[in-house]
Order: sequence, then structure tokens, then C-alpha cells
Amino acid sequence: MNVTKLIIVAVGGQGNILAARVLGEAAVFAGVPVRMSEFHGMAQRGGVVESMILFGDGMSTCISDGEADSLVGFEPSETIRAVKKCHAGSMVITNTSPLPPFTVALGKAKYPHVETTMEKIASRVKKLIAFDATSLALQAGSVLSLNMVMMGALAQTGTIPFEPELLRDTIRAKTKQAFVETNLKAFDLGFEAAARVTELSKLPNEPSGNIKGLSAHGLLNRRGAHVKRNQSLEEVYRKILDIISHHVSLKFLEMWYEIGEDDALKTQILTKKELSRRLEFLVAQGFLVRVVEEGITHWVLKK
Repeated sequence: MNVTKLIIVAVGGQGNILAARVLGEAAVFAGVPVRMSEFHGMAQRGGVVESMILFGDGMSTCISDGEADSLVGFEPSETIRAVKKCHAGSMVITNTSPLPPFTVALGKAKYPHVETTMEKIASRVKKLIAFDATSLALQAGSVLSLNMVMMGALAQTGTIPFEPELLRDTIRAKTKQAFVETNLKAFDLGFEAAARVTELSKLPNEPSGNIKGLSAHGLLNRRGAHVKRNQSLEEVYRKILDIISHHVSLKFLEMWYEIGEDDALKTQILTKKELSRRLEFLVAQGFLVRVVEEGITHWVLKK
């Protein structure tokens, strides 16, 4: 059978090794030849952990630069660090929630801008699925189930040579019984998130409706119910959510243009950099989904 080459990258403690082993066990149950190798680095100190998995009749346990068919990243900066392993036809699935190293906390290094990171990744591969997997793990019951969220997303894409249900069975059999329920919930949340992001990426590049002549103030009046649901957010964040909810999908510059139409916001000095920061905050809080296709970023309200 054809060889499928998968790389998983993470920071120490995020469960990369367990995820790789569950995938390997599932492959064995399915009768699929599988070979694996692991690089632990200084995992206990928050260093990179890398797993390479080859499904099929390949002979090597290593994946060279430009050879990976799929890359799964549990942490955005580690994803971009490993993207050199991909080729133009590769698929990348990445968590967008940062876990900065201690050098950033000490002020000795600067964490890369997540928006720019996603754009760079999207420009190098065929498909990018990016979402806040950490928030889904917390929703499932434990941040430690992040690895299961990412496996669910991987299973949804159909890029591994066995059915998602086999992975669920393996999770039941090979993870600690005390965590099985949480792990399965996390898996399903990741599966649903990947399906949602994939569906959103099929939206047309142009937003629905006529952008010209629509002010943020006018949209707020027409979308008042949505404003009330997010009343705890400050005014600018609520306006962003309402504008995007009206248009279905907006590109960054269109978003900036819409907000700039509102006289009440001119005092906010909402530069492109500031808007980008606010959009990243809304993504991290689970309000928005960032969809990158063919190098173009769209912002979509999370359903």
C-alpha cells in the first residue's frame, strides 16, 4: 500500500507521544504497516517533542524535509518550526493557542505573531486547518486532552488509512480508564472543529452582501440580539463580532474598513496592528475562527 507520512510536533507535556502511540496501535489493529520514531529533546523543560509516523510499506522511520504528507502541531510556533518537513501538497493541522517558552516569559525572546505564523504556513501547503484546540480541551474537561482534540481533527480529514471509529476504540482500550470519557469528548470536539473549519474554507472569497455604504453602527442596530449576548465584551469587540456575523466571512482589510466607518470608533485609533491583536483575542476566546486559504485570511463567527 502507499506510504502516508505524518509528523506530530508539540511542546513537552502536551501529550505528543501518547497521541503517536494511539495512532500506531490503531494502525496495528487495522492491519496497516506502521513505523514510528520519536525525538524528545528537553521535553520536561518545555522543549520540542517530535513524532514521525509512516503508514504503509515504507522502509525508513525518518521523514526528511519536504516529505511529510501531514503535519499536526499542538503549538503554533512549533508548527511553523516544522513546516519545512511539508511539501506543496501537504496538509497542516495546528492549534492556534500559544504556549510561549520560558525565554519569552523572561523577556529574552519574542513570540511570533500568530496571524503572521498562520499566513506563512498557508502559503507553503495545500491545506491549513487552524483552530483553538486548547479551549476545546478545556471544554472536554482537561487541558491535558489537547492531544485527543488534535487526533480527532486528524481523523476527520481522512488522511490516515483507517476509520475514525477505530481510533475511538483504541482510545477506550489504550488510555487510562479514568480519562476515557474526557478523551473521547475531546476527540469528538476536535473532529467537529476540523469539519467546521473545512466547511468554512469553502466559502467564497468575497463576503456576502454589499460592504460599501454599511456602517458598523447600522449593523449594530440590525444585529442587536447578538450584541446583547456578548454584552460583557467591550464595545470594539462587540462591533467586530456583529460586523463579521452580518457578512458571514470577511478578509482583514475589509474588516478594518468596516470598523473605520463608525465615527464612535475613530477615537479608538484602531490601527491595523491593533485590529489584528483584537481579532487574535476573539479567536483565543472561541468567538471567531480564522480560515486561511491560498494565502488569504478570512474571519468567521464560530458557530
